Amino acid sequence: MLANRYVAHFQTEVEGWKHSLGNIADGYGMISEIQRTWSYLEPLFIGSEEVRKELPEDAVRFAAADQIIRDTLKSTYKILNIKESSDVEGLIKTLQHVEEVLTMCKKALKDFLEGRQRQFPRFFFIAEADLLDILSNGSEPRKILNHTPKVYLCAKTFTIADQDAPSGRPIATQLIAGIGKEVTNLEPPVPLEGKVEQYMGRLIDVIKITLFENTKRCLAKYASMDRVEWLMHRMDGSCKLYSPERNDKSEPSDAAQIMLLVLAVFYAQEVEEAFEGLANGDVNAMKEYNQKQIVQIKA
Repeated sequence: MLANRYVAHFQTEVEGWKHSLGNIADGYGMISEIQRTWSYLEPLFIGSEEVRKELPEDAVRFAAADQIIRDTLKSTYKILNIKESSDVEGLIKTLQHVEEVLTMCKKALKDFLEGRQRQFPRFFFIAEADLLDILSNGSEPRKILNHTPKVYLCAKTFTIADQDAPSGRPIATQLIAGIGKEVTNLEPPVPLEGKVEQYMGRLIDVIKITLFENTKRCLAKYASMDRVEWLMHRMDGSCKLYSPERNDKSEPSDAAQIMLLVLAVFYAQEVEEAFEGLANGDVNAMKEYNQKQIVQIKA
C-alpha cells in the first residue's frame, strides 16, 4: 500500500499499520524463540537444585527473566488483541532484554556441561537431552536408572537396596545385564553419593573390580571341578539345569561372558600344552586334545 501512488490520503494510517504489523512480527518471533530457550533451560535452572548450586548467578538471572516473561504474558493476555498488545510501549525492548539474559544463561549452561563431560568422559557420548536429564536429577539416582544403557556398555540397570545409606542416598547392590536376565552382585555395593559424575565413576570402578573377582573365582572353579559341573554350578551350590517346572530360582554362579572368557583362557592354555607335547616328541598330542574337545562338546 505504501508503494501505491494514491497513498498520500491514507499515509498516516498505513504507516501506523506498518509499524503495528512490524511489532507483531518482531514480538511473535521473539516470544517464540524465548519460549524455545526457556523450555530448554527451565527444568535445569528451576527444577534442578544441583544446577542452581553450580551456577548461582545464572540461576538468579534466569529467575528474574522467568518472572519478566510471566508478567509480560499475563499483561498481554489481558488485552486480548494482538495489535494492541504488540504496540505496548517498551515491549520489544523487554523481549530483547529477556533474550539476552537467556542467551547468557544458555552459554553458562553449555560451559557447565562441557566441564561435567571433562570430569566424566562418557558424558561426551550421550545425547544432550539425556545428559541434561541426568544432571538435573543427579541428586535422585533412582530417576536416572533408565539412562544406564547409554552410559554403561551391555548394562540394563542397577538394583537398588531397600534401605538407603545413612546419608539418605540409595545404594546400588547389583548390575543387571542388558541381554538376558543375568544379575551380578557388586563387590562392594556402591552408595550413590556426591555428584552424579562422581558416583557414576565409582560404579565403573566397582564393576571392573567385581568382574575381575568373579573371573578369578571362575578360573579357580574350572580348575577344581568337572567341566559339566562347573558349567551348571548355581548360587545355591547345586549343579542342575534351569527348569520352570521346578520353579528353580537359583541363579548361575557366573555370568555367561565370564564363563566364555574362562573357557578361552583354558583353551589357550591347553593348546599351548598340546604344542609343547608335540615339541617334546608326543606326535599324538594334538589328536588327543582334539578328542578331548569332542568329548567336552558332547558333554
